[in-house]
Amino acid sequence: SARDLMGCQIQASYPGYRSDTVDLSQRHSLDNPDVGVLVLHRLGNVQGTAVSITTELAPKKARKAYEKGMQLAQKGKLDDAEGHLQEAVAEYPKYAVAWFELGHIQQTNHEVDSAQKSYEAAISADSKYVNPYDSLARLAAEQGKWQETADRSKQAVYLNPVEYPTSWFYNAIANYNLKHPEAAEKSAKE
Repeated sequence: SARDLMGCQIQASYPGYRSDTVDLSQRHSLDNPDVGVLVLHRLGNVQGTAVSITTELAPKKARKAYEKGMQLAQKGKLDDAEGHLQEAVAEYPKYAVAWFELGHIQQTNHEVDSAQKSYEAAISADSKYVNPYDSLARLAAEQGKWQETADRSKQAVYLNPVEYPTSWFYNAIANYNLKHPEAAEKSAKE
């Protein structure tokens, strides 16, 4: 019924874009399911993405290993998940998302050097994929490596200043610790 859809809206989500919204509150269950066109409007100067383009190019065997690894990770079986993700990147070394998720698991397991190498491999596989830059900034911040934190967060913000508020935060902290108060304040405000 129309009452069930009261306040319901549909909008798209894509990095670097703002979506128009379609209001569903005036629709009925027997209406045509075609809700029309959602228009995406580009935000600012976004060059990077939250989704890696290399994902679609992954061969079937690598995708299966990645999916199995992610299922195991969701169940908390991180060691088994790590093995499957390593299998995925061995099968397809340009699998940026698999490298990123492998790094995330390694970081969770306090394997800092391995996590850093995996994040670096994700960047090598897809230099426009922002997630590993953000994670490298966090990793550097956790270690008190402030110049590295500033550099990595700056790269993330350069690629996508809209969707990574954590990178602005890491940049602010790094600049504060590097005794650059103006830069720290600017990043904090962003």
